[in-house]
Amino acid sequence: RIVANNPWKVIIISLAISLSCMVGILELQSENRGEKNWVSQTSDPIKHKDWIDDVFPIPSRTSKLLLEKSDGSDLLTRDGLLKLFEVDQKVRAMLIGKPKFQWIDICYSPAGGLCIPASVLEIWSYDRSTIANLTDQQIKDTINSQGLVSPMTGQNITVERLVGGPVKRGQNGEILSASVLKVDYRLKKQDTFDEDRKSTPSELQSHSDLVCRLLLEKKKNNQIKKKNNNKKGDSIKYI
Repeated sequence: RIVANNPWKVIIISLAISLSCMVGILELQSENRGEKNWVSQTSDPIKHKDWIDDVFPIPSRTSKLLLEKSDGSDLLTRDGLLKLFEVDQKVRAMLIGKPKFQWIDICYSPAGGLCIPASVLEIWSYDRSTIANLTDQQIKDTINSQGLVSPMTGQNITVERLVGGPVKRGQNGEILSASVLKVDYRLKKQDTFDEDRKSTPSELQSHSDLVCRLLLEKKKNNQIKKKNNNKKGDSIKYI
């Protein structure tokens, strides 16, 4: 009878109670770490992990970007390297979170050196003009040269580690083609940004957002372009 006689009051009170219970959404944080989601925080594995992290800290983590042609053809070409360069630059140009963290803020660099993603582009110092002036044969000759050394880090380069899939070789073992190229981004350990998550809970949970956000955008754009260019050349997909 009370509800029937005072419907608006009951509705307003119910809404007020519901809204007050939803205040906690303002503090909602997403979590994608398996040990946080699926393992009891008081269990022995977590205690062991905490001990290992404390005694043998890992200062960085790696996110990967894979570039692959839809028809599986060779990417060790001038056009393939230029496309990889283009995507890499877009990834590094992203601004993450409300504080607008830049690439230089989240990348990991040992001993305060340069933040250099690992990819075949490193062979040409990530210099677009140099890559644009290469021929496909010059690219093959370079990657098959003995004692390949990075001009940026001075370390030896193993090309197979810089491609994202199997390579096709000739009779003498030389690399003829690679259908997948990758970029490895070394990023500061996620826990470094634990305090920042309070202000940017949704974007700093995983630094792989750097890659994932771009890939989702590219996938959407590619779907639109595919409708308009079904019969025009090969498309490149990002996975």
